Amino acid sequence: MTQPVVSANGFARCCTHRNDCASLSSYSYQWWDGATRVSESFDADTGDSGNAIGTTVYTLDGHGRVAVAAVSDGAGTRDISYVHDAAGQVL
Repeated sequence: MTQPVVSANGFARCCTHRNDCASLSSYSYQWWDGATRVSESFDADTGDSGNAIGTTVYTLDGHGRVAVAAVSDGAGTRDISYVHDAAGQVL
């Protein structure tokens, strides 16, 4: 069962429970023409303090579009860059 909770500061959390293991996804947003996600994190097992928590932080361009996603997880850290055409579509 998934129950999203949004706080007054725009921070949203979505907690999912499967079997006897609980996972937690957390998101934060900025407002442009609508809500735009600027970060997210995922804890695959909230009962295990030793597991890697995956995080992604999005850098937006001047139009509120994702320019870079900085990903950090159990596999390491990497940046993913996005290029947009004149219509704002990702190439």
